[in-house]
Amino acid sequence: MIVCSCNNINDRKIREAHEAGARKTKDVFKHCGTKPQCGTCIRYMQADLNKLTDDMQKAED
Repeated sequence: MIVCSCNNINDRKIREAHEAGARKTKDVFKHCGTKPQCGTCIRYMQADLNKLTDDMQKAED
């Protein structure tokens, strides 16, 4: 699913960035070699990152 249409960032790219250490949206943009454009995606992208982090922490417990 496309999360950022300005930069064509989908949930797979967010997951890959998270696996590489991204925990904030700016980290995802850096990982993808882009910068935020309109900002509409920020809330959704951060929610995805938070869920991935929560899931990772639950798996470690």
